[in-house]
Amino acid sequence: FLNLDFKFKGLFRVIFFLPVVITSGPVIRELTAQGATSAPGIANVPAVAEFLLELPRALRNPVEYLLTSFILILWFSGVQILIYLASLQKVDRSIYEAASIDGASAWETFWKITLPSLSTATVVNAIYTIITLSHFSENKVIQYVYSQTYNVHGGIGYASAMAFIYFGVMVVLLGIVYVFLTRWAKKESN
Repeated sequence: FLNLDFKFKGLFRVIFFLPVVITSGPVIRELTAQGATSAPGIANVPAVAEFLLELPRALRNPVEYLLTSFILILWFSGVQILIYLASLQKVDRSIYEAASIDGASAWETFWKITLPSLSTATVVNAIYTIITLSHFSENKVIQYVYSQTYNVHGGIGYASAMAFIYFGVMVVLLGIVYVFLTRWAKKESN
């Protein structure tokens, strides 16, 4: 949508990126405290509630969290949208023209030209998103580490040990995602 030529496309691009600029540090913290970054009522919609009940217990809470945090996720997707947009603009238009002449449908063009062209951008976006969410101020692990830093029973040593373990877990997770997505990107480009 943002890559098409139409009137006011610059305005739409600004609208998608503006939340990233607005929701920095203290602003997002205050909005989250007021409940403006979640849609808690979405889990009460009958179709969504029934869907959640059908999921295994281990998946129910993460999926519900993603649904209620959907607004927050959209707010922080501006950078990823810019990366995808730059990647889309890099694709040579003559490839699309050749596919159109060969009779490829829009669906085939997407799966065989557009998606493979976005494979490296997908790797970058996945890693960027994981890193952003891992140190976000509303992250429960970060909040717990911070609370233990000045706790009488925890202390700085305990909090730094937890932070180091969290760092190790994030490095392992990023490594797994990187290996998986780069293999997928190589497979898509062949």
